[in-house]
Amino acid sequence: MALATFFKNTFSTKVFSSGTNLRFTVLMVLLLILSGAAIWATLSTAENQRLLQDSHAIQKQRGIIAAKTLQERMAQAQASAVSFAHISQSLYLSPEQLTQTIPALLNDNSQPRLIVGGGVWSAPYAFDPTKERLAYFWGQQADEGMVKFDQYNDPNEPSYVDEPWFKPLANMPDGSTHWSDAYRDPYTKQTMVTVSSPIWDKDRFLGVVTIDMAMDGINNLVRRISEQQPGYLFLADRNHRVLAHPHLDDYIEQMPDRFPSLQELVEEEPNLAPILTLSIQAANSNSEIFQMPIAKDPVLGIPVNLKVFNIGESGWKLFLVSPTISGSEGYQSSWAVALMVGFVLCFVFFLIHLYVRQSLIAPLTDLADASEQKQTNLLKALANCRQPDMARIASSMLNLNATLRSSQSNLEASNLALAKQQASQSTIDARNNGAQGYFMEFMNSSSALMTIRDLQGRFITANDRYCSATQRTLHHLVGKTIAEVFPESIAEKALIRWQQVIETNKNVYFEDSYIIEQTQGFYVSKLFPIFDQDGERIAIGYIGLDCSKLKNQISNLDEQLQQVKLELQQTQQQQHQSIELIDSQRTAQTQLKQHLDQVKLSETFTEQQDQRIIQLLTNYTAILKQQLNSLYTAAIPDHVTDSDANWQQLDSVEYLMSQSNHLHLLFQALSQPLAHKQINSYLHHYIEIFNQSNHLNNVAIELRCDDAISSDFSPLHWLRMLHCLLQNATQHGFNPISENAKIIVEIQQSAQQTCLLVTDNGFGMPAKELSQLNEMDHSQNVTSLILLRAWLARHHGELMINSELNKGCQVQACISRNLSSEE
Repeated sequence: MALATFFKNTFSTKVFSSGTNLRFTVLMVLLLILSGAAIWATLSTAENQRLLQDSHAIQKQRGIIAAKTLQERMAQAQASAVSFAHISQSLYLSPEQLTQTIPALLNDNSQPRLIVGGGVWSAPYAFDPTKERLAYFWGQQADEGMVKFDQYNDPNEPSYVDEPWFKPLANMPDGSTHWSDAYRDPYTKQTMVTVSSPIWDKDRFLGVVTIDMAMDGINNLVRRISEQQPGYLFLADRNHRVLAHPHLDDYIEQMPDRFPSLQELVEEEPNLAPILTLSIQAANSNSEIFQMPIAKDPVLGIPVNLKVFNIGESGWKLFLVSPTISGSEGYQSSWAVALMVGFVLCFVFFLIHLYVRQSLIAPLTDLADASEQKQTNLLKALANCRQPDMARIASSMLNLNATLRSSQSNLEASNLALAKQQASQSTIDARNNGAQGYFMEFMNSSSALMTIRDLQGRFITANDRYCSATQRTLHHLVGKTIAEVFPESIAEKALIRWQQVIETNKNVYFEDSYIIEQTQGFYVSKLFPIFDQDGERIAIGYIGLDCSKLKNQISNLDEQLQQVKLELQQTQQQQHQSIELIDSQRTAQTQLKQHLDQVKLSETFTEQQDQRIIQLLTNYTAILKQQLNSLYTAAIPDHVTDSDANWQQLDSVEYLMSQSNHLHLLFQALSQPLAHKQINSYLHHYIEIFNQSNHLNNVAIELRCDDAISSDFSPLHWLRMLHCLLQNATQHGFNPISENAKIIVEIQQSAQQTCLLVTDNGFGMPAKELSQLNEMDHSQNVTSLILLRAWLARHHGELMINSELNKGCQVQACISRNLSSEE
């Protein structure tokens, strides 16, 4: 009876309390508000749909206006280019007027930020027959306005006739225009696009005019138009490269001389794949407008409709991205449905709340209060109630309270035993601390460096010697790793050795160096694992032994060894120099032997030429004697009559007297002292004697020698050379029936040498024979010219032969003026 009264009071007072009534009133008000909003959203859906359709038409019209705005700007540039071409056709022969006109035409106030340059470009030799390149180019500069650039006229730079804005214009008619791809000008450093128009003078192609439009200005124009749209605009060229995009930096990092392609944009955002498809479709069709839906635009984050507009002759495409109608309708409809569903869910939640509170929450609250206040009688009463679930929970809580009391008693007993164990452990720790103190005294008394680290690489302890060597205190080392204490370069090597010990469980030996008391010391170090009694690895030890004295001894031995090696190298170099000296002596001996051979050949040549000259003089005197005897034996009358025989006898006497005179003068010139003897004094007489003694007396010999030319060289040497060259010319250059045969003997003298040239108009020789003759030496042939070449080489001279078949031959023998007659 008491339990029933308790539940009745509980449920009657707590379920319908003032707080519950307040919450119920608030919930009902909320349901009324949601119902009104749902009704309003449903009624406004149709009106919203009509407004969105009108908005779609307005966006399409704005896209058309934006395309026409951009097309008008480009049409203005095209018209300016055509007018510019007609003006240039009439002024290209007046460079001064053309130079004044171009900047005025480029300073277009209607498009101040778009036009950044332009000019007139002559075809090769069109404006000026003497100039292959002639360009009048102006570019916009930030501080100076339009500035003329002459770099395109530099012949060392690439020619502008191969540029894509020039080359195609040669095949285009007058009045046409051509748009280039976007590029970066190498001189103005402006990123631009160029519209070009050809210059024609009737059927003659004169060149091209260009107007450059800045891509920054086009980008700003597209951006300003895009700001007036619910979505946004962007621009692409005929090659599907993105020229202007207000949000391109969100996808791809841009560079001033590079335009990303639509393919790169699709790779960064796969949702934009329809853009590339629609761009290719627009490029292959003559239609002006194309459209395609996109599920989700990465900029707007909602479904959009993509429209593409073709921009005139440039091949550009303007893309308009705007919200779709279907997305807006779905958004409005979803909002209305959400309001209705919210209303239903709130009402259902209210009913569930009433049921749960009445059947579950209130009894559990009473059960919790009884447990917190340890009301055992109330828990027993709840355990005996008619609700099985509540009775089971109450019984479990009674059992749990009994278990907790038992556990508390056991915990108190355990705490007592733990206190006794802590007392025993304190005694053991005191003993361990004493042993640890002995170990530290042992480590500090050693001169070696000692440390112990745990398996994670943290320092456990280190002796004083190690702390002094590393300039770290023990307090600074303990609990830290090598990387936390030492620089990175030292820590990396130490960690590699430590890891090697961890992986192999073997000792690692290495060499360390430390500075102790301002003195560098070297240590042979060992890193080794430390095991406990059960063979488990518990730490890593380190010990370093001082080996500085041994290191110094080894260093001294190394220095001595290097000194010995240096001495050995010097000995080897001396030996090598001795070998080179022996080789040079052998080479000198070989050269001396060759020189002696040349001397012998020269002596042979001299002997032969002397014999020939003596023989010539002998023959000449014999002939002269014979003719004189014949003349004197002839009967000469006492008086001379005017007859042919008498005149012939007088001519013979006159000839003999002339030859005798030449012979007399030759011998007289040869008998003169040697110093500064004039060459003309004896060569002239010798040539007359040689010409009369030669069996081919039909050859005319002319001497060209200045009377001022003199030589210290022996006259016999000059006669030998002259006789050899004349004999070669008469024997090999002519035959007895040769007509107009002529030999020119010329003496030329410079500051360094004196040359004898013998030129004939005889047969000459083929090029092959001339080449063979120039390559022969005295070991292959002993003809007079070969011997003369060897003789001249001995006297520091040279022999040069030039000849062509049927064009005569010229032989030139030169002697240095620094040689004395004795040499």
